[in-house]
Amino acid sequence: MSDRRTAWLLLPRPVRRLPADLAAVVVLTLLTVGSVFIPGINETPLRVLFGLGFVLFLPGYAFIAALFPESSREVSADDGQAQTVADSESEGKPNPVPGTDAAETERSQPPGEHLQSQGIDGIERVALSFGLSIAIVPLIGLVLNFTPWGIRLAPVVLSVTVFTLACVSIAARRRHELPAEDQFRVPYRAWIAAGKAELFEPNSRTDAALNIALVLSVLLAVGSVGYAVAVPPQGEQFTEFYLLSESDDGELVADGYPDELAVGEQSQLVVGIGNNEYE
Repeated sequence: MSDRRTAWLLLPRPVRRLPADLAAVVVLTLLTVGSVFIPGINETPLRVLFGLGFVLFLPGYAFIAALFPESSREVSADDGQAQTVADSESEGKPNPVPGTDAAETERSQPPGEHLQSQGIDGIERVALSFGLSIAIVPLIGLVLNFTPWGIRLAPVVLSVTVFTLACVSIAARRRHELPAEDQFRVPYRAWIAAGKAELFEPNSRTDAALNIALVLSVLLAVGSVGYAVAVPPQGEQFTEFYLLSESDDGELVADGYPDELAVGEQSQLVVGIGNNEYE
C-alpha cells in the first residue's frame, strides 16, 4: 500500500488532480496510439477495439467536457431576485380592490419558483460525444488533406490524439475553476456499489436468476464479437497459377505471349503461383 501511495505521489500534480473520466480518456487515447504503432500489437484485434472508441467517442467526449465543465442541475433564484421579478411584473398594474374575486385569486396564488438549468446530463453528454466525434474526425482529415502529410494513418492518429489531449487539458482547467459541488463528476463508485448490490444481494431468487442470465448474455455477446474480430470469415480456398510476359516498358502483363519460336530461339516468361488456401 505504501509503495502504491509513493508511486502516486511521484506523479505530477496536474495528473493527480485529473478527474476520473478525463484520466480514462487520456489512458484510452494512449492505448490506442500504442495499439496502432507498436509492432506485433498493431496486428491484433486490440487495434480495432481501441480504434473504434478513439474515432467514434473520445474526441467528442473531450470536446464536450471542455465546453460543459459543470454538472447538470437546476438552480433556483434567491429571494431578492424573485422579489425583483415580482415587483417588475406588478409595476404599472393597479392593485385589486380588497374583498373582490381578483384580490382573492392573487392572494391564493403560490409564489413562482424561478429555476434555471445549468450544464447537460449524462445521457446528453454521451449522445453529443458520439455525434461530435463523427463530425470532428472528418474535419481533421479535411484539414490534413491540404497539408504535406495528407490523409494517412500516422498523421490522422497523431492529429486526433493532439486534439483530444488538448480538449482534456482545457476541460480539466475549467473544472478546477468551478466550486467542487458544481463540477461534473462521473459517479462510477455509486454505479459499482449499485451493481454489486444488484448482483450479490438480490431481493429474491427471481432477481438472482435474472442477474445470472444477464451476466451470461453479456459474456456471450462479448465473446461472439471478440471471436468475429479475431477470426474473420474465410473466403473460397484455391490456388492460382498464372503466366506473364514482359511488355516493351518492362511491365509484367498477361498478354503478348510469343506465338512461334524458332529452333534455338529463347523467350522469357514469368510463372506465378498464388496460395489462397489459408494455410
